[in-house]
Amino acid sequence: MADERRITTNSLKALKKAGAFAVKIHAGPNQNIGLPDICGCYKGYGFVIEMKAPGKENTLTDRQREKLEKYANAGGFAYVCTSVAECLNVLKQIDRTIRGKYAPRTGGW
Repeated sequence: MADERRITTNSLKALKKAGAFAVKIHAGPNQNIGLPDICGCYKGYGFVIEMKAPGKENTLTDRQREKLEKYANAGGFAYVCTSVAECLNVLKQIDRTIRGKYAPRTGGW
């Protein structure tokens, strides 16, 4: 869990430095179960990222998978990431979409 927390913190800093608006969604008793860890917007495109520790990217719960799918089906970018570099790749995918060179909007979970 410490790895995931550290990577999430560093990813938020990197996303913001790259020009994205990004916030950490904190779990709590009044929170909708399964919401992704990071929610943001970049150049007018919304994205969500479920953070996982390296090697744990295939451990999504059913609710996490459902939320990512719903977000993607609504037109947003939805990904599972295990590193700062993967999070920054989300922004690169958005840039490619803007240039018309990338169609899929999901991370293939």
